[in-house]
Amino acid sequence: MSLETNDFILETSKYIRRRVRKNISSIEERKTQADEIRKKSLAKLKLQTIMGRFTPFSSGIEILPISF
Repeated sequence: MSLETNDFILETSKYIRRRVRKNISSIEERKTQADEIRKKSLAKLKLQTIMGRFTPFSSGIEILPISF
């Protein structure tokens, strides 16, 4: 192989590795964001359930606490 071919292969492989690293980091960031959103949503749902204002299946029917 010529020197130019070797240089081309090295540059191309560096570019590919850089892209793969970037994609992996963005995938990890997306997973982290999804986990945070899931945790916030779960906390909100728990709070709504505790407060007695949970609407199951978005039916519009509110479950209110029973008071005697």
